[in-house]
Amino acid sequence: MRCGDGAARRLGYCSGGRDSPAAGRAPSGERLALVAAVVLVACHAPAQGGSSIALPTYTLIPAAAGASRLYFGQGSTSLVAEHRHWLDEAYHERASEAPGVLELIRPDGSIARTASGWAIGGPTSGGGGAPLAPPDDYWAVAAATAHVASPLGAVVLWRPMPGAVDREPALRHDDLWIATIDRKTGAVVKSRELALTLPQEREAGVALGGSSADPILLLTGLPDADGPGGYRLIGLRLATLETAWESPLDMTAAVAAQVAAMPPPSPDRATAPLPPPPPVSGDSLRTLSQSMLAPLGDGSGWLFMDGHARGHGAGRVFSADLSFVIGVDEKPTWLRNVHLSGTDYLTPILGQPAVLQTSVSGPRNSEHFASVDAIWATGDRVQTLFDAHSKIQGRALGDAAELLPLSVATDGAVMYVAPPIGGKGLGVESDDVRGKQTTPPTWHRSDRPRVIARQKWLEERARR
Repeated sequence: MRCGDGAARRLGYCSGGRDSPAAGRAPSGERLALVAAVVLVACHAPAQGGSSIALPTYTLIPAAAGASRLYFGQGSTSLVAEHRHWLDEAYHERASEAPGVLELIRPDGSIARTASGWAIGGPTSGGGGAPLAPPDDYWAVAAATAHVASPLGAVVLWRPMPGAVDREPALRHDDLWIATIDRKTGAVVKSRELALTLPQEREAGVALGGSSADPILLLTGLPDADGPGGYRLIGLRLATLETAWESPLDMTAAVAAQVAAMPPPSPDRATAPLPPPPPVSGDSLRTLSQSMLAPLGDGSGWLFMDGHARGHGAGRVFSADLSFVIGVDEKPTWLRNVHLSGTDYLTPILGQPAVLQTSVSGPRNSEHFASVDAIWATGDRVQTLFDAHSKIQGRALGDAAELLPLSVATDGAVMYVAPPIGGKGLGVESDDVRGKQTTPPTWHRSDRPRVIARQKWLEERARR
């Protein structure tokens, strides 16, 4: 795998290795940063907040139609749209390992360049590149991430530990290779290995936050199946990848606190006392629970949610049972008033101690838009900004499929919106995007020599 390989050096992104080459060039000036990222023209001053923001301007980006994510950073005048919804259809069980399609969108709304990869932050100037050189072979991308105000980003690769069975949740154990990336040059600044089993959706266990002077890469680890019922939170200083802190998040205690905080029953009604909550085990966290993680937009910490989900990858819909804010001082604080269901997207609100979520409702495969909300860590509250009744261009969003937010990004004053393709949702995205993917369509097939060799390596590793 290379960061800025070949022509990609002018783009400054990482391609997917031997099996998933990237190609393309960006105009001089702004470029895609490691699998691409950027955004926006901050044409208004950010709204003042603390626990609320004024209603942002709802700005459609037609060129980003169908995008599963939008990215921007401070000082950027462009936007990057990342398309990953279609990968499940194209690459099946290896979809999470395949690079998406990225589009660099100019301030006038036109597409400057298209490439393949994983986004790691906003646009940068300059060029150059350097290879990612993890030890040995057969690593896959777990996550790529960047700080909105730092020139550094990070890539996390994974592979199963010897003796581990990756397809068995209770038996899964990961080795990670972590690299700090200079997003201006694509060079690897620092790297290290770490034995840590990320959540089932590995990307959901990695987020970069903290101040621009001292960014912290937060990793969420699962316990052993026979271990205690808590997550393992590890903060790494991005510049050196040294461990800044490590802290447990005791879910058994959190569930007990949640039950204790429930209002007492009405004295006018006969009720039976609630049974004590069952203890949370390492096995239940591995097999029944899922989690979600996102940095706060002011660098003061992260939003962490434990719950359950349906679907996977870009199409995952998450419902939170418990929500916490993790401070840069490693202290977790339970958000007792944040109750979320149907979350399919989280992104930081720049400059604010909050994240933005889009949520859906309805049965699996028939979900429909519910709302766009600001989740405030400091105020312990959820502020609904737009819902199905909100009027955009004189029409209620619930009645205007072509105006719905498939993915969003905001600085608090302007909310940039990627609408569905032709108002038809995800069904047409693969046809619309597939031709822009530079990864060979046969990349994942089980009869390819490279795939055969990888599968043999995995089987031999599991027997060690």
